[in-house]
Amino acid sequence: LEELDDERRHLAELNKNFLIFLDKTSDLVLFKDADGRLVFCSASLARLTGHDDWRSLVGMTEADLFDAETARHTAEQEARILRTGEPLLNEIQPMTREDGTPGWMSVSRWPIAGEDDGDGSGDKEGLFAIARDITDEYRRREQLQRTAHFDSVTGLPNRALLADRLEQAMAAAERRDTELAVLYLDLDGFKAVNDRLGHAAGDRALASVSNVMQASVRRGDTVARVGGDEFVIVLVDLNSRKACLLLVERLLGKLAEPLVIGDQRVSLSASAGLSFFARGVSADAERLLRQADQAMYQAKNAGRNSYRLYDRHQDARLRAYLEEIGRALDQGQFSLFYQPIVDMQSGQLLAVEALLRWQREDRLLGAEEFLPMLQGHPLARRVGDWVLRQAVAQAASWRAAGEPIAVAVNVTSAQLSRSDFTAGLRELLQELELDDGACALTLEILESSALAEREQLQEVMAACAPLGVRFALDDFGTGYSSLSHLKDLPAQRLKIDRRFVRDLFKGDNDFAMLSAIVGMARAFGRELVAEGVESTAQGDVLLGLGCRYAQGFAIAPGLSPEALMAWRREWRPPESW
Repeated sequence: LEELDDERRHLAELNKNFLIFLDKTSDLVLFKDADGRLVFCSASLARLTGHDDWRSLVGMTEADLFDAETARHTAEQEARILRTGEPLLNEIQPMTREDGTPGWMSVSRWPIAGEDDGDGSGDKEGLFAIARDITDEYRRREQLQRTAHFDSVTGLPNRALLADRLEQAMAAAERRDTELAVLYLDLDGFKAVNDRLGHAAGDRALASVSNVMQASVRRGDTVARVGGDEFVIVLVDLNSRKACLLLVERLLGKLAEPLVIGDQRVSLSASAGLSFFARGVSADAERLLRQADQAMYQAKNAGRNSYRLYDRHQDARLRAYLEEIGRALDQGQFSLFYQPIVDMQSGQLLAVEALLRWQREDRLLGAEEFLPMLQGHPLARRVGDWVLRQAVAQAASWRAAGEPIAVAVNVTSAQLSRSDFTAGLRELLQELELDDGACALTLEILESSALAEREQLQEVMAACAPLGVRFALDDFGTGYSSLSHLKDLPAQRLKIDRRFVRDLFKGDNDFAMLSAIVGMARAFGRELVAEGVESTAQGDVLLGLGCRYAQGFAIAPGLSPEALMAWRREWRPPESW
């Protein structure tokens, strides 16, 4: 009897604690019998359904508490669970929260079988369920997903989502034996809007342009923003090329109509390139985009506000040019020049930026003349790896000679996104005996690329920190979201885009933007370098704003390693600095 009393007291204590749990938990907890009637539930479920006490719900069914569609869906689920004996775990379902707002919950349901009485019949089965309000987490996850796949200014798909949709559209065209077109557009005159009215007005212009594009295409087509003022439209299930070209002409006409931005009227237009895909065409998504991009540049060079179709003969010439670049790399026609980055006040050499040059026959070509053609091509990886190796080797050579100089190297988001990038860099530094944590290497990445690949870049930065590798955001100020995301990117150096320096004396907007960037860099404790300083007067203004570090022709052009040493011994800053 004592054992029985102890067991009863224990059960009473468990029951008391369980009732406290039902009263206090914010989760929706319930137990039903095999007929779907509530045996007990949490107070939170009572409140959600407008009842004061959960006990008043005992004996009710889902149909008594929720709308018919919810009750039907739940009944089907529970019938399947009881029939199969398999639980339902963490299913995401819509809900109406206690305050009446829509939300989301994670639901798990388990079948409960009664004990066998010995005659094989057993008690009736039941069902136990827990639902948790995950609305905040769901919305955060949704926002992260949207940030990863959609442009923050226009709300359009970004380059990553475009690539996925284009591949799906191409596969569908193969199956259905239909044709699709890729339209690559670049806005004419957009920079003038930014320069004259500021970046906020530029963002509004981009949003207006995106609305025009979306209104001009069909539901199944995709409009994406792939760069500052570049857009791509994928036109699927084309009836004829003639109809497609009429659509393009109408769209260009719409884009040429003046926009009203605040109290200003602005005029834009677009240059466009078209490439087509159908069954039997030998092209992947990247090549199709590249073909449309090439055609777009033809239209821009022909006078703008027009379009051109992709020319396969031009593509053949491009392939031949890429083969020539590959041979140039193999035959040692590439070299690195180094442009000094200095403290304008003291004249001290802060670092040098490695600049790629190609000695092509009798001309020395800058990287900007041939690197854009490598975008998306496997050769880009080879060139990028060569540049990084040569720059690090030069830094090791200078240090071994007792002339240590910090080196900055431009890298692309494609390089940094490789899973083996950090390991390869670590091996390179070990090989050249620069793995002591003081390699004085800075990797420069375009701000726009950094923002697009923010999370991945944060991981790479963290992995490179123990190696002594620093990061710089190049062309800072052009990424539209610069200031709002600066805190998320632990880059030690910011490089002001040269256009702000170049246009310093042309109007108030660039001066105001420059002042804001200097102030923000100071607030976040970032090192700030002005690019494109070509006159003493520009240096005077920058120093007055508080920006001490600079590079540009007013200091020195890109120099060979030997010429850099001579420059270092002789150069002094202007007296006014």
